[in-house]
Amino acid sequence: MYGKPVARRYIVQSERIKALNKSTLDLLDDILTRGQQQGIFIDGLNTVDVHRLLSSICVHHVANRYTFHFLFTPGGYGRGQHPP
Repeated sequence: MYGKPVARRYIVQSERIKALNKSTLDLLDDILTRGQQQGIFIDGLNTVDVHRLLSSICVHHVANRYTFHFLFTPGGYGRGQHPP
């Protein structure tokens, strides 16, 4: 199973989280549909999959910002310095 059992229990019970997530998916679905109608996006995109991909990019960026800055910025960080 995914996540911690206690956290799962509260998420499952939360109507607010469900409502927020539904509004996000509805908005994203509208964007994808309009983009498909205009020929900007390919047909057959799954809204939940696109949401998952966007979320993973955001998490990766935040989780790895120090490592990436250190590896790919000349000089990296000095003591007491932090990424922008």
